[in-house]
Amino acid sequence: MGTLLRKNASCLLVYKISNRKEYEMIADEYAHLLGGKEAFQEIYSAAVGRGAPPFSFLTILPHEQDTSKMFLARFDEHLVIEDDD
Repeated sequence: MGTLLRKNASCLLVYKISNRKEYEMIADEYAHLLGGKEAFQEIYSAAVGRGAPPFSFLTILPHEQDTSKMFLARFDEHLVIEDDD
């Protein structure tokens, strides 16, 4: 998926990605919203990794101003990175 398309999308559904280059492109695009690539990996893994329901996906709402509402597992579970504070 091209960068221009991702920048103009109002909702992005990310299923398990087997292509590492495609994953890196998406991570680079959205990791800064979470505080880095490790945080994005954590969100991605929670949505589509081991322990996620079959056919699960990560929903990204890129135009959402509140980052606590921007990332969801499927459409029903908000994913938030907890601060260590």
